Amino acid sequence: MIIVGGVYYEHCMTPYMRNIYGSGGRAAVALSRLDHGLKLYSYASRQVEKEFSAIAHSCKFDFSHTNNDQKITFSYIHPLSIPTICPHPLLIKKNTPISIAAEIVLRYGMLEGDAIIDSQIAVYDPQDAYLPKMFHDNGSKAGKLAVILNKHEGNLLTGLEDEKEIVAKISHVDNASVVVLKMGPRGALVYESGNYNLIPCFQTNSISPIGSGDIFSAVFAFEWAKNKKKSIEAAENASGAVAEFCKLPALPLATIRSPTELGLKPIAEKDIRKKPRVYLAGPFFTLSQLWMIEEARNALIDLGLQVFSPYHDIGEGAGVDVAPKDIKAIRECDILFAILSGQDPGTIFEIGFAKALDKPVIVFVENEKEEDLKMIEGSGCYVFNDFVAAVYNTRWMLW
Repeated sequence: MIIVGGVYYEHCMTPYMRNIYGSGGRAAVALSRLDHGLKLYSYASRQVEKEFSAIAHSCKFDFSHTNNDQKITFSYIHPLSIPTICPHPLLIKKNTPISIAAEIVLRYGMLEGDAIIDSQIAVYDPQDAYLPKMFHDNGSKAGKLAVILNKHEGNLLTGLEDEKEIVAKISHVDNASVVVLKMGPRGALVYESGNYNLIPCFQTNSISPIGSGDIFSAVFAFEWAKNKKKSIEAAENASGAVAEFCKLPALPLATIRSPTELGLKPIAEKDIRKKPRVYLAGPFFTLSQLWMIEEARNALIDLGLQVFSPYHDIGEGAGVDVAPKDIKAIRECDILFAILSGQDPGTIFEIGFAKALDKPVIVFVENEKEEDLKMIEGSGCYVFNDFVAAVYNTRWMLW
């Protein structure tokens, strides 16, 4: 199989991570033990070529690069944060497109150029949060095409919000046999021949989502295009592989097994007519505390939840004015998400009040002593020291 995609530096502050992967690099390393004829095409600066060639040699796949004088880095504060791309995408020079003719090609979108494909079977992941393009827009050809993209890319490409309408339109416009819409913790929607199938996400206690979309596309391409499995089975195995990768982001993949063989628990989405309501508890008296509240609120909203935040929805004020409104909001919420920092009395009260009402409570802690968490853990709160796991489990708890 041929893979064409970017090779970029990736940095994350917490949990600490420094890699050289990018979509193309990660996919090639992931599949290197499974496909012994695998070849990666990409752009690379001298530094990237030197460092990644050593990885390719170690993983025993071919790495063909087109010279590029730019070093591109994705920097994350945490795995759910919007990465800072350096240089800024608008300042990245576009190189001459890479042309590839092959039987099976997995094509990712790239920042510093493009790939024009002529293949019997192609899998395409646009990988563009700003201006994604259809597979055929640059003159690429495929006898059989699968398009894999996320909801945001689908919105940009079609101008539509409804997920079923998005995949149907992309299938029609791009002449794609299969369209897979990735929906984060809600799983993925597979569209083929007028049929819609929801592929579940699989719950894990620890979650490392950076690069998980790359793994999904790589495994789907390997199973559907190379192993000739049906699109639903390929997507299920890809979702299972993502769950395993999120638990422990170790590459290469040793094998690909079904979610049942892996013993994974699917998350079945309920028919929810209104957005579940989350009460966001936590101190907001310092710049760092305000930043944490803002990050948690944005992350929960991005997962489709309605968030009540005392700071955003009430603001500062006297206790006699603020407390009744907070209490009313806790009564009306479906779940409470607490950032427990420095044993803040207000947050501890909010946790206790929610538990007294028999509301589920998710608690994110980083530096609290085990002794100080006895009542929190003993009262049935769900305690996490991983921010991403706390956020995702809040969404899953409501299903």
